[in-house]
Parts: sequence; structure tokens; C-alpha cells
Amino acid sequence: AVERATALCWYAVLTIAEEAPDRAAAASMAKAAAGECQRLVVRDGLQLHGGIGFTWEHDLHLWLKRPGAADALYGSAVQHRALLARRFGLLPATDGGDGSDENGVNGVEGAAGDAAGAVAPAGATAAAASGEEGA
Repeated sequence: AVERATALCWYAVLTIAEEAPDRAAAASMAKAAAGECQRLVVRDGLQLHGGIGFTWEHDLHLWLKRPGAADALYGSAVQHRALLARRFGLLPATDGGDGSDENGVNGVEGAAGDAAGAVAPAGATAAAASGEEGA
């Protein structure tokens, strides 16, 4: 999992640096792989440390909270995979009437091809994410 996430992150970095047209898809693939890897590594770390890893006496409890925060801020692996599936035509596009963005995924923004392939915080609108003021 670590090697796959590392390779996809490097691929995303290189596509963004070269301003390749598939940079948003690469960023979504990297986020999905990194999120899964983070959960796997933290879960294994908790198993390794036992009960002390869940207490305030060890810093592992901080790492246990980060995957949930990262999912809330940048979108979960499931959201990014759904975004990719819609982008490549594997899932039908939604009409947007269900509270989802133009890609049909709640809380994930930017896969339409912005410069960094960034995603907005969950619940943010496209206007709020770009800093635009609107009616």
C-alpha cells in the first residue's frame, strides 16, 4: 500500500508540474491511494502498540484522528474513486439536484481540471472554494 501510494503521489506531482491534462485525475488517484494507505498503516500501528497506542500517553492517538480529518477536508477514497468513475464515464453523471457538485460527488471539488487538482472541504461550494462572492 505504501509503495502504491508513493508511486501515485509522484505521478500526480509530475503531472501537475508539467501541467498535463490528466493532472486532476492523477491527484484524485493519489488522494485515494494515500488515504487508504494512511488508514492501513495507522490500523497496523494500533495493533502493534496495543492499548497504549489508544491512550494519551502515546502519540499514536493523534495519527488515529488524522484519516478522518483528511477525509473531511479533502474527500475520502470512495469519493475520489466515484469522481474518477464519473470522469471516465463508468458511472452516469448526476443532474446536480441532490446537493452534489458538478461531478456528482459531495464534498469533492476541482477534478474538472484546476491547476493543482485540489479538492475543496466537504460541504463547500465551488464559489466558496474559489473565493468568489455570489448572490
